[in-house]
Amino acid sequence: MVDILSSNLASRCPDLECDLVYFQFSDEPESIGKPKFGKVLRIARTLFSAVCIRYRRWSKIAYYVPAPPRWIPLFRDWLILPIIRALYPSIILHWHAVGLGQLYLRWKEAGLRGTIARALCDACYGRAHLSIALSHRTGPDAATFAPKTIAIIPNGIPDPCPDFLARLLPQREMRVERRRHALRNEEGAEETTLNCLFMSACTEAKGLFDTIRGLEAAAQSLAQECTRMRVALKIAGTFHSRSERAELDELLSHCHWADMEYLGFADAELKDCLLSESDCLFLPTYYRHEASPLVIIEALAYGLPVVATAWRGIPEILPPLYPLFVPPHCPLSIAQQVKAVAEWSRFGSLRQRYSELFSELAFVDAFLRALRCLTDLGEDYAI
Repeated sequence: MVDILSSNLASRCPDLECDLVYFQFSDEPESIGKPKFGKVLRIARTLFSAVCIRYRRWSKIAYYVPAPPRWIPLFRDWLILPIIRALYPSIILHWHAVGLGQLYLRWKEAGLRGTIARALCDACYGRAHLSIALSHRTGPDAATFAPKTIAIIPNGIPDPCPDFLARLLPQREMRVERRRHALRNEEGAEETTLNCLFMSACTEAKGLFDTIRGLEAAAQSLAQECTRMRVALKIAGTFHSRSERAELDELLSHCHWADMEYLGFADAELKDCLLSESDCLFLPTYYRHEASPLVIIEALAYGLPVVATAWRGIPEILPPLYPLFVPPHCPLSIAQQVKAVAEWSRFGSLRQRYSELFSELAFVDAFLRALRCLTDLGEDYAI
């Protein structure tokens, strides 16, 4: 989101000057949220850059993405944000993760330690001039810190599939017809496969193991019904836990009905291939810090139906009255949705929802509207 803003705001609003300071303290996913001495040096360099920009360009607004409610990222914010707020007259907080507001309220019962933590959070996040939440469901988390203004701005991404109508839509329509004939065992129907995709952090809370168990049960049921449709699952993502990687290997060794494959991390090229060739995405997440998963927005851009939980901001990404939600911790419900998702044909409506609400243009326009509520852009402003 930060890259999108930095590359679009100045061109869309000539009176607005933007300077970007990367607050990136981890080079690999494995080091995120872990203490390292090198991160202290990066914090010092980052603060020095922010000070230089403030007094070289007389920037008036600071934009910052608060940490998730984990101790190491919180310590980072407690070190950085009080200084940033002392330097800049106005601050915009863009809440990408959720859970900090609930943790802040629980600290009321935590004695002196909780009192100190709440005071630090007040200094960092309290009374922000503008707080941006990704959905109405995640807005209360930001509201805990009493911002002067709250704006709901869904995530937006550059179009990853600009040739959807010409290339991908005809392929999807052809494949769904084949699956319908295969499910009904119609005469002359060819054997076909429902290509499923799980693409996220490979954790239990993201719903990986529920997806595997649900699709294995569905594949067994389809075979017993003598249909001509099989089920395959490709898993893309990284593990943060050796025990969960071992659990995946153990689980896959007992899967005999569905064809399942772990691919590891998906770079941009592999991600495009997977989203184009898959028939559905599964994300039955109940991750406690989940806000608005970008992978579901990417799926919409490819016209890809999603089987997901109605967790946090997910219902606001998918269309109204969406029929493919499942409850958390329920492989049986996942299995029951397999036939429905196999016959899904409203690919164009998913793509249209992406274009209207979650495109790069929609995101930048919404951000500029919120920014105009914060200040009059008739004079030069820097952020």
